[in-house]
Amino acid sequence: MSAADLAFVNGRIYPTPYSSPVEAIRLHQGRVFSLGKASDVLIDGPELLEVTDLRGKTVLPGLTDSHNHMMTYGLLKTQLDCGVPGTETLEGLRAALIGYVSRRSPVAWVRGFGLDESRYRGQGRLDRFALDEVVSDRPVILTRTCTHGALLNSCGLASLGLRADSDDPRNGRIGRTESGEPDGWLYEAALETALARIDSMEGSDVEAALEVAQSDYLALGLTGVHDPGTDMIPSRDCVEGYRAFEESGRMKIRTYLMVRPMPGAGPREWVDEVVGLSSREGAKGALLRFGAVKLFADGSIGARTASLSSPYEDGPDNAGILKDFGEIRDLTLKAHLADLQVAIHAIGDRAVERTIDMFREILGKFPRPDHRHRIEHCELGDPALAGRMKRLGLLATFQPGFVTDFGDEYVRALGTDRAERLIACRDFCLAGLPVPLGTDSPIISASPWRNMASAVKRRTQTGRVLGASQSLSLREAVEGYTMASAYAGFLEKETGSLFPGKAGDLVILEADPFSVPLGELPEMPVWMTVVNGRKVFSREG
Repeated sequence: MSAADLAFVNGRIYPTPYSSPVEAIRLHQGRVFSLGKASDVLIDGPELLEVTDLRGKTVLPGLTDSHNHMMTYGLLKTQLDCGVPGTETLEGLRAALIGYVSRRSPVAWVRGFGLDESRYRGQGRLDRFALDEVVSDRPVILTRTCTHGALLNSCGLASLGLRADSDDPRNGRIGRTESGEPDGWLYEAALETALARIDSMEGSDVEAALEVAQSDYLALGLTGVHDPGTDMIPSRDCVEGYRAFEESGRMKIRTYLMVRPMPGAGPREWVDEVVGLSSREGAKGALLRFGAVKLFADGSIGARTASLSSPYEDGPDNAGILKDFGEIRDLTLKAHLADLQVAIHAIGDRAVERTIDMFREILGKFPRPDHRHRIEHCELGDPALAGRMKRLGLLATFQPGFVTDFGDEYVRALGTDRAERLIACRDFCLAGLPVPLGTDSPIISASPWRNMASAVKRRTQTGRVLGASQSLSLREAVEGYTMASAYAGFLEKETGSLFPGKAGDLVILEADPFSVPLGELPEMPVWMTVVNGRKVFSREG
């Protein structure tokens, strides 16, 4: 069947989150051809090959996660998940690690992800010595849930040559005991250096990872992702893995890949390579697109490495790690002058302010219309932040699911007053800015429905409502996954709504999300996902 010779009738079809529903939609050659009454849609147009009776099901524009590490998600599926049920206690974590090691043939490294040491507060130490009690004969690395820190056992530290006399790297930190010995924890650049030395993956492993991730995401109703890259393999390998996957014809999900600096390449060489990727892929009109570069200004609140203007509540001598802004400015300027979008990870208020100051300086000297430079996460700032960003033409992407998963830890780290100001989605709405939503998966669940519910409820694991004034309505949350995310990736003329001429990207749901109780939203059943007029997932097989 040729793509998009389809019609869906007798449903509740929302062209945008704010539209009144219509009953039928027709797709032709991968695009929306018409929508309205079933009788009109079925009669007017080229011959149809397939008509589907929705029997009251709901259709929304395809959902795009604006910040989702799809490749990382797939790669981690082969590692120990330290956040699954049963690992809530240290004993449970030890048992999971023992079981994981026993099921695998000997490898150079035992790797895990999703570690959150705050879950084990009061249960005993979680350091290299605790890991040594479980695995001592091979190196172990368990990456923290935020990916800005990791815990290694003694064998892992030794294999990397880390000792008491090892200096902290620039933009990073080695955790230490009171005597100065490494305690097993590595943060930011210290972790990045370690990962670069740990065994990497083959190209076939990367493509297999994308296949796994794509399958899971399509089943959630995601038709697109903005992938900010991965630190699990070199940036060039990430790019080549994506290109090979797309060229093999297996890519089914619309992907906007942000390219991180490439080791060994100077700033100009790196930018020129991204420009070449952008023009080449854009000309092909493929599902895979390049056009943004990804940089880091700081770390994460959970790892206490996000850069704050005043110290952490539970660490009076620590205000986080601010990355080298001389280097960030150099890379940003070169990308800006090459007409690329720049996306900078900035979480703490000090990092956000420095990032805005840098953009103000660059845009003042080298103005460029409609640049849409982005601050990824933008978790902490003052009430005037949204207005300043709007004046500069800057965007922010938000992950409201962090409130659900990490909100209680945020209060411990920042205190109540600062924690209440986190992830200020409402401020940005009131300023007239789009609010693209994402999950930062695999940091939290990739489910858009769970994330939307968090955006509305802002309820932590203990039931506390954190930052109620920053809640979104459900329609605004759906907009964050449709029109706002499309705009953040320069695709608003292609995706984000269902009007004639736009791409045939849509998700079909068993129930109407605007009618079900909010408590049921996280488990919203997806019946079918369509990308470019092709059925890429169906609950019925």
